[in-house]
Amino acid sequence: MSKLQQIRPATKNKTNHTPAPKWIDTHHHLWAIDRTDYGWLTADMPDLYRTFGIADYHRVLAHTPVSHSIVVQAAPTVAETEYLLSLAEQSNTIQGVIGWVDFDDPKTAVKQLVRMAKNRLFKGVRPMLQDIADTEYILNPNFAPVFEALIDHNLCFEALILPQGIDAIAVLFEKYPHLSCMINHCAKPAIRNGIVSLAPWIEKMRQCTHMPHVYIKISGLLTEAHTGANIDDIRPYMDAVLKTFDPTRIVWGSDWPVLNTASSYATWVDITKRVLADMPEHIQHDITTHNAKRFYRLA
Repeated sequence: MSKLQQIRPATKNKTNHTPAPKWIDTHHHLWAIDRTDYGWLTADMPDLYRTFGIADYHRVLAHTPVSHSIVVQAAPTVAETEYLLSLAEQSNTIQGVIGWVDFDDPKTAVKQLVRMAKNRLFKGVRPMLQDIADTEYILNPNFAPVFEALIDHNLCFEALILPQGIDAIAVLFEKYPHLSCMINHCAKPAIRNGIVSLAPWIEKMRQCTHMPHVYIKISGLLTEAHTGANIDDIRPYMDAVLKTFDPTRIVWGSDWPVLNTASSYATWVDITKRVLADMPEHIQHDITTHNAKRFYRLA
């Protein structure tokens, strides 16, 4: 019997059961190609080099169980965060924004956090750590006022890291036990390299599994796999997360429209459903809905 099955036995379906709650997509992006602050987004990315707006996102949600979402920054600018907040104000679907502040200028960053925290839709920040060569960058003691401001204003910190960044981020998580933390994209395991990449990645991840303030997103996995990857390629990595993390600290996200470079929104939803299918319903609902509501403080 798996760890997840031991938590609570599955119950038989009842004729008059409560309908399954709608999913919350905790990770998608929106961008306007003419904004010019997406330095990584270039014309040689035909699947991504165009504007993706609210109407585009609403279209991909058709015929899926997703009803609400968290939109996440894709540019290292406060201006983009404010742009996303303006879009979220126009949509009943978007329930929160994960933005950006400049950690290298802590005084200004704190002021920006205090100002943006007044907006109910602003939920936290995500520095783009995967693009920084120094894997210990985030441990700079000068950043302490920024982390303290996040805690004081009930905002979260999202970690966009590669596997080599796990050691440092685990140290950060230990240092701030009162900071709500979220690991993005399962720390991007190198699925394209095959099953040999699984054991060292999940062993590093175990450094974070005992911390109750640390959550993890099952997202971005298809984009880390090889072209044409299917459920058999993805399942071992999802299963590894599901078996090592407390299921009350796992959430689901799409990583759309980056997902378009590897697959479709509907395919990723289908893969998720199939991997979660053997788990008790209450755990499925925690992962797809309830955990996100709690972490992001959603109504």
